[in-house]
Amino acid sequence: MGKLMMIGIDGATLNLIVPWVKSGYLPNIGSFIKDGVYGELDSTTPYLSPVAWTSLATGVRPAKHGVIDFVTRSPRSYDFRFTNAAMRKSAAVWNIFNKYGKRVSVINMPCSFPPDEVDGIMISGLDAPRNTEYITWPKGLLDEIKREIGHYTIDLSDEIDPRGKNNRIDYDKVLAELHKMIDNRTEVVSYLMKKYSWDFMFPVFIALDRAQHFYWHFMENNYTGSDKLKRALFDLYSHIDDSVGKLIKLSPPDTTFFIVSDHGFGPLKGTIFLNNWFIENGYLKPLGGIRYYKGKFFGSLPILITKYRRFFPKHLRELIKKRLKNKPLVLPPILEWIDWRNTKLFFEGQTGSIYINLKGREPFGIVIPGDEYEKLAKEVADKLTEMTDPLTKKRVVKKVYRGEEIYGANLSEYTPDLLVIFNEGYEVGSNNSILTYSNGDVFGSHCWSGCHNQKGVFMAKGESIKKGVKINMASIIDVAPTLLYASNIPVPTYMDGKVLLSIFNDAYTAANKPAYEDTPISEKIRSSRELTREEEEELKKRLEGLGYL
Repeated sequence: MGKLMMIGIDGATLNLIVPWVKSGYLPNIGSFIKDGVYGELDSTTPYLSPVAWTSLATGVRPAKHGVIDFVTRSPRSYDFRFTNAAMRKSAAVWNIFNKYGKRVSVINMPCSFPPDEVDGIMISGLDAPRNTEYITWPKGLLDEIKREIGHYTIDLSDEIDPRGKNNRIDYDKVLAELHKMIDNRTEVVSYLMKKYSWDFMFPVFIALDRAQHFYWHFMENNYTGSDKLKRALFDLYSHIDDSVGKLIKLSPPDTTFFIVSDHGFGPLKGTIFLNNWFIENGYLKPLGGIRYYKGKFFGSLPILITKYRRFFPKHLRELIKKRLKNKPLVLPPILEWIDWRNTKLFFEGQTGSIYINLKGREPFGIVIPGDEYEKLAKEVADKLTEMTDPLTKKRVVKKVYRGEEIYGANLSEYTPDLLVIFNEGYEVGSNNSILTYSNGDVFGSHCWSGCHNQKGVFMAKGESIKKGVKINMASIIDVAPTLLYASNIPVPTYMDGKVLLSIFNDAYTAANKPAYEDTPISEKIRSSRELTREEEEELKKRLEGLGYL
């Protein structure tokens, strides 16, 4: 088999693609349905981008790769830090390609900073700071892109704040920037395809995820306003379809192509603010009186100092840098407003992660391990399962998992005790958005109108791929072993996923039996660089602007 190209389209959903293809639109993506295989791709639990893309790249579940959210708790503390690729505990498929002499190009995959020191090129995605040489491998690649292309856009909020002033979105302006971002990604990938040799090409387009979060409601039948906004998602899908066509044309004739998404999308029905529910039900107690404002002030102080320290004398700047070096930035002020000595549990993150304030583990833990812990965990899980939407009276929680069910026992120091998975159309509101959208309510609004769902997209076409076949039961952890099999590379036995043999034609499977090998799960090559405090502040602003914090 020749080269492999896997095009990632964050948030792409067959619920939109298939009807548009049947109506004669999206000809390039549609060619995968006509001349290849396609089907839903079951995402991770939870179905959040850093978790899902990491599972896609490694072929293992979160319990093995260790990426659980945009933020990760520091053991034995109430501190949270941004998740990045340095926390990934498993080799990625591009590391294995390199091991077998294949050159790779990985461009803009979320949760890929710092970039691996690959044989080929790598440009980090969502979690990377902009305008620094450290987001690429090799280091000089960003300067080269700026010389040849003019700039490189990692994500939407690098250019503008999508939520605008007072959380009023300038939809026309954001839409224009989304189209520019697609053009920039296509131009950069095209340049790199022509300039550098590759055996495995993996670019990720992020624009659809951002658009579907912000523009989904314009597709609803009851919207009668701007036709431009009503068509926004269709036009963006069409734009990416054009980009897919361009990349296919630049590839050699014997290339095998894949299209994947990390999760699907649908309308947002409601946002649940878990910490408000905990307050209402007596599990969490905020500080009262002057202690509330003291906590609020000191919780925000590191951010304010970092933001304005350039105005301080040099000796004071150096002292601040030294003192704040290891203090996590991402801790939202709301966690500083909690009366920990009277709080049993709390929520943090972008998934439904619940942490019990356990005695002997948390600094001010009050819940005794053993029977008290187990009773509390069961009680909270049972109550959350009964939670209903105040408008529809329907239940909003699909299931409450124990942390070890999803993440295993080995990661228990920093993984949640409980994980809430909501029914489709509902999602948790982050702690930062409590201050903006909830007004103390359990159910509140959000700047988004669309949200993730479990079903992403898998497509493939090429000489060895069946034609016109819809597949079922494909999982996101199946992608990495399938790519290895397509390249005649043994699949590591530690991978949780399986080879999707059903997508390959009989001639290929008859001539190529899957091979497996025992190999260490941590076999990878990684830069050790971490974010500076200023870069953490930049990432915080990016995720806030996108609505993730």
